[in-house]
Amino acid sequence: MSLSDHHLADIEETTLRIARELRVVGLMNIQYAIQGGRLYVLEANPRASRTVPLVSKVCDVQMARLATELMMGKRLSDLRPPRRSIPTSG
Repeated sequence: MSLSDHHLADIEETTLRIARELRVVGLMNIQYAIQGGRLYVLEANPRASRTVPLVSKVCDVQMARLATELMMGKRLSDLRPPRRSIPTSG
């Protein structure tokens, strides 16, 4: 499965907007669906989900450690978590 660059940008922008509006500090679980080229938010929860360990392992990023540091007052820009490439369809 792959996502277009357009959809990845849309997901990133939507995630940032939701996180800022909810004033999330730490982890947030969002479920998206794409149908007919349109992005839908199925749910957004300002909490960790059971997928955090899986995502951490796949992305080789210690998500729980990063979230803890954010909750302790550090800024995401100071932590500079690595960005991982996601396969795209174009």
